[in-house]
Amino acid sequence: MKDISLILKKAVLLSNEYDSKSVSHEIEKIPNIWCRLEDDSNLSWYLISKSDGKSVIEYYGYLSTKYPIALLMKECPKDIYKLLSEKGVLLEEYCERYSCEESILRRYVEDINLIDDRFLYDESIPFDDEAFLKIDEGIRYINPYNFAFDDVK
Repeated sequence: MKDISLILKKAVLLSNEYDSKSVSHEIEKIPNIWCRLEDDSNLSWYLISKSDGKSVIEYYGYLSTKYPIALLMKECPKDIYKLLSEKGVLLEEYCERYSCEESILRRYVEDINLIDDRFLYDESIPFDDEAFLKIDEGIRYINPYNFAFDDVK
């Protein structure tokens, strides 16, 4: 699990002059590369991928629409890394699991509840009745101390 609090915070601070549309447009100038908004991400993240012109062949990462940050997979070509870096986009390796300070993660997931559910699995953490009731009701939530990128997008 990787703590991405610092880089997400830095991206928020650098967001004033960020234009994700122009960055996406530049990425799409690279042959066989798509940088398209993800429908299932509430239009908050672009999917960067290799394409055959009709469909996605390989996933390379994600680019935020709001903040200058990209989460890139190891297979992502060096020219994409270079272009994003030149455009002032912060780069982070795509991982299976993340953690992040709640106040920072809130900026990226405005419409999703954040609940620290570690009390369900760790007896040393006091039981949280209020949080348990929300979880039991089936609300959508993210545990900021253990989540996957798919939970955020």
